[in-house]
Amino acid sequence: MPYTRVYIPGDRLVDCDRCGFTCRYSQMRRETERTSKGLVVCPECFDGPHPLEILPRHRPEGKVERVR
Repeated sequence: MPYTRVYIPGDRLVDCDRCGFTCRYSQMRRETERTSKGLVVCPECFDGPHPLEILPRHRPEGKVERVR
């Protein structure tokens, strides 16, 4: 997604580490360091965490929450 030519104070132009397109820094995302060594990428190149990397909430066995 190419940047729009509108002046935004304090928002600099940055190149995507993966595809090389120029985007605003406010639109860029930093990927996790486990998967891609902390690359700063544009929204199109951003790969979220893998579903198996997201840990589910742990509920201790034997305790059941009851709705009143």
